[in-house]
Amino acid sequence: MWGGTGNDTYVIDDVLDLINEAAAAGTDLARASVSYTLGANVENLTLTGSAALSGKGNSLANVITGNAGGNLLFGGLGNDTLYGGAGNDTLLGGAGADILSGGAGADVFRFVPTDGLTATDRITDFVASEDRIDLSEFNGGHPFAFIGGAAFTPGAGPQLRFEVHNSMTTVQFIADPATGVAGSSLALNGAVDLTVGNFVGAVVPPPVPPIETPAVPVVVVPVTPVTDSPTAPPAGAIIVSTTANLQSLVDSAGAGATFWLEAGVHRLQSITPHDDQSFYGAEGAVMSGARLLTGFAQAGANWVISGQTQEGERRVLDEGLDAFPRHSYPDQVYVDNKPLLQVASLNDLGPGKYFFDYTADKIYLRDNPAGHSVEAAVSPFAFDGGASGVTIEGLVIEKYASPVQYGAIGYHTPPVDWLIQGNEVRLNFGVGVLGGDNTKIIGNFVHDNGEMGLGGNGDNILVANNEISSNGYFAGIDPYWEGGGTKFAETNNLVVRNNYSHDNTGYGMWTDIDNINTLYEGNRVEFNTGGGINHEISYDAVIRNNSFVGNGADMPEWLWGAAIQIQNSQHVEIYGNKIDMTGAGNGISLIQQDRGDGAYGAYVTVGNNVHDNVLVGTTPDGGNSGAVADYDEAGLLAGGNQFDHNQYVVSDGADDHWVWGEYYDWDTYRATSGQDAHSTLTLL
Repeated sequence: MWGGTGNDTYVIDDVLDLINEAAAAGTDLARASVSYTLGANVENLTLTGSAALSGKGNSLANVITGNAGGNLLFGGLGNDTLYGGAGNDTLLGGAGADILSGGAGADVFRFVPTDGLTATDRITDFVASEDRIDLSEFNGGHPFAFIGGAAFTPGAGPQLRFEVHNSMTTVQFIADPATGVAGSSLALNGAVDLTVGNFVGAVVPPPVPPIETPAVPVVVVPVTPVTDSPTAPPAGAIIVSTTANLQSLVDSAGAGATFWLEAGVHRLQSITPHDDQSFYGAEGAVMSGARLLTGFAQAGANWVISGQTQEGERRVLDEGLDAFPRHSYPDQVYVDNKPLLQVASLNDLGPGKYFFDYTADKIYLRDNPAGHSVEAAVSPFAFDGGASGVTIEGLVIEKYASPVQYGAIGYHTPPVDWLIQGNEVRLNFGVGVLGGDNTKIIGNFVHDNGEMGLGGNGDNILVANNEISSNGYFAGIDPYWEGGGTKFAETNNLVVRNNYSHDNTGYGMWTDIDNINTLYEGNRVEFNTGGGINHEISYDAVIRNNSFVGNGADMPEWLWGAAIQIQNSQHVEIYGNKIDMTGAGNGISLIQQDRGDGAYGAYVTVGNNVHDNVLVGTTPDGGNSGAVADYDEAGLLAGGNQFDHNQYVVSDGADDHWVWGEYYDWDTYRATSGQDAHSTLTLL
């Protein structure tokens, strides 16, 4: 495209579109509905639509404007002006004196050493409660010591400070370690009271306290989630008895209606809500997807009941465990709230097992059902997505035949803008709860679900103050394919905060496939068989101030089964965590394999920063930390990954507890790798 002289506007809808402009031929604008880099002599770029696009400037003084999505804007050379607009944006001014405006959303203002920063950039709308300044690429990945408004200290290494003067906040960083003279700086409009939490790549300088005991302090998370669910029907609520057809009431009431489920068991109800509907449960209100089985007849050594025509959706048949011959069959049978094992033939029947003859519509038990409660999962879900703005609160949701990867809440369609709060979600075959865009999962007790407790995908999901326990043991799916406490995929700005995840089969918490801008903080993660937190084939994350005890006992080989496991993921900051590895798996592991590329770049383990953590392990030959690869080890070890300012407590420093490609004792590891240069070792 050629505009000639004058102020031209170009509409770009393909990344291969080219603009030819002469120098000094007017002020030109490119309006792009795709990610786009300005060519020579074009001054301004505006991204259109709502997709998550990137926009890059050139050597001129550019004006780059984002759209309604989460954009990556880079000014390049010149004195640029960047406007993020709506969405959670990342802004990089580049060289020159740039003006950065994030707009709405939680924005990241990123600065890198190659910017030069000889001129002062200015952020016009920094919001301390949600925006962040990213300095993590300075100092070879070593964090700055955040010293607030104090003066720089000569000889103290990289430091970061701020001061407020005449309604302008100035941030200064990169102190000369010899003189204490400030290096680069940037300015924020307004008087902003900054804390270390406003920065990526900064820590509060200790001094590091001595460790007197291997016991690891735990985050205070209630064992039983606490919420303020209503104890009486809200004004205008529709009262729902246990015999009512809830879906009919939902459809007739329409959008915005509120429902109050009376105490008792509401059986075989599967609800597709309308927008902005609310569902509250009285104390003792139970939604059950199971049918009570009565009228068993004895048949030789077995007991049989007829008329069982249910046959749920069978998914993921190739990822099962050998011990579960009918894994992925969601037609679960329970005796006294205990799930039985489904076998493949009548000849395999035994105590604690059942056989479902789907051809004859019969269920067989070996155990005498007399005097026991026997139930069979029939309904596939309690609540399906599709509507927005739905609230579910104060209910027990149990024994739904939700297929593998589908939720009793959030069945086929992940919820959007839902509040799922103060519920007990238990004994469902697949996943207990699935969340989608802007969903809040708060204060629930999610336990004993067959495949997994919580999961989902989408933007801005909040998972907070839940107890997530004993999930993943009866659906028969390999928990290291998918299972355990939680697993989220393809999220942006997922926040997992102050949860108690324990005794799950698999990982306690898991983000897998194209998650970015993830935050794990304040969680208590204990005795999960596969490991604690696993961030896999994903991107930027912060894992901070969590407590780990006894995770990964089933996966101690190599560096699997770690309390914190970073698997083919980049730019993760890990700090303030307290890890007890005694009798369990490993500590903090960085793992690289051949996993290809994803939505935001290659799946490689680079640029991760592990600092200011406490790791305790008293088991000989166990409890290891470091970095390993079975693909491109050189890329991993030279990829800007950094361990430092950590505290290790072990029984023998001569054991090979540290890994940097190879296993080493403490002294050899530090001398060989250059890692943990300022970390400490305490021997028990």
